[in-house]
Amino acid sequence: MAVVPVARSLFVCDLVIVDEESKNVTLVNIHNRFLVDTFPSGTRKFAIFGILVNSEGIVPIELVITHLDTSDRIYQGTRSYMFPNRLQEIRFHARMTRIEFREEGVYEIVLAVNGEMFATTRFSVHQRSL
Repeated sequence: MAVVPVARSLFVCDLVIVDEESKNVTLVNIHNRFLVDTFPSGTRKFAIFGILVNSEGIVPIELVITHLDTSDRIYQGTRSYMFPNRLQEIRFHARMTRIEFREEGVYEIVLAVNGEMFATTRFSVHQRSL
């Protein structure tokens, strides 16, 4: 059974840039809300980035995005990450390219292993004022 990692951070941003030489990470435009012209919003591109530690071996990490008012899951996917040892930091990075927000409200991003949540963050989506 996979060891559930610990998240040191979890961000929603427009873009994640990794410098080829130094491997340093730049998060562009960190968000806690999105403004859209209409609902449904049309597809929205964004990234989810986190630093994970304290696990080992191959760990399947599930990513779920839920609209909290309706409990509708607008995204769900799983990808495996290799943790060489418990001290090694792993960079979680998911590029969301086809997300459509159908309603205004608060959305929650959850990372889980075997159904056990270990990281969460929230953001809101609102219609832009004219």
